[in-house]
Amino acid sequence: MKARLLSASIALPIVVGFIFLGGMWFSVLIIFGASIAGYETAKMLRLRGINASPIVSSISSGVVVLLAFIFSKIDITAYLFSLCVIIGGVASIIWISSIRVKNSSNIVAITGVLAVTFYVGGFLGHAPLIRESEHGLEWILLLLFVTTLTDTGAYAIGKAFGKRPFFPKISPAKTLEGALGGLLFGIAGAIISAVILTNLEINFIAATTIGIILSLGAQGGDLLESSIKRLSSVKDSGSLMPGHGGALDRLDSIVFNLALLYHFVRWMSV
Repeated sequence: MKARLLSASIALPIVVGFIFLGGMWFSVLIIFGASIAGYETAKMLRLRGINASPIVSSISSGVVVLLAFIFSKIDITAYLFSLCVIIGGVASIIWISSIRVKNSSNIVAITGVLAVTFYVGGFLGHAPLIRESEHGLEWILLLLFVTTLTDTGAYAIGKAFGKRPFFPKISPAKTLEGALGGLLFGIAGAIISAVILTNLEINFIAATTIGIILSLGAQGGDLLESSIKRLSSVKDSGSLMPGHGGALDRLDSIVFNLALLYHFVRWMSV
């Protein structure tokens, strides 16, 4: 417990500071997270007999986020980047969550690296796209608040009232009551954010809509990572922070949400 509190007390101020600084500082934070998460994901694939290189996966995931920061300066390239990585990311998710091989060939190993790169680097690459947009800081704060409340609500309601299993083969501890609680907390988080972050000019309907989208995205990202860990027979994605698991354990709920929010922001600006 002491190690967990110490690591959190060190990491949290750094993360918050980089978020508020924005620009390259924020992108460095995401590059670091993507690199570690890419390394962890490749290592989990290796436990399933897929000989994907963790080092190469780590570097490529970070490079994709760096490219996203560069593309964020030009609107059309940012949009095209997003479309490409989302297509690649969806294909990668299907591949990662379904492939079951041992003693993999070089082709499968290369495919594994590409899948990790699109899943981790591609989706996390939307973070600098959002942060560099108009009111980017406020949008990032909204995303973090909604995602955190979703996780908190799912845990609290599931703990107190959970009876009906929800995807028990993937995550036995999750319940339908918890999922609904997370959804309600997420919607509340979006509405509160809309009231506090007045620069975003979000009405009640838009806030409710983004609350539903991000809450479902957070729970979907968490379930996907649980599936990957279950297939790899591991409890945590890594051990980056003692008591907190790995980087992917910390980022799984926002992976999808970054891409979802990026396109919601574009829709709002039309």
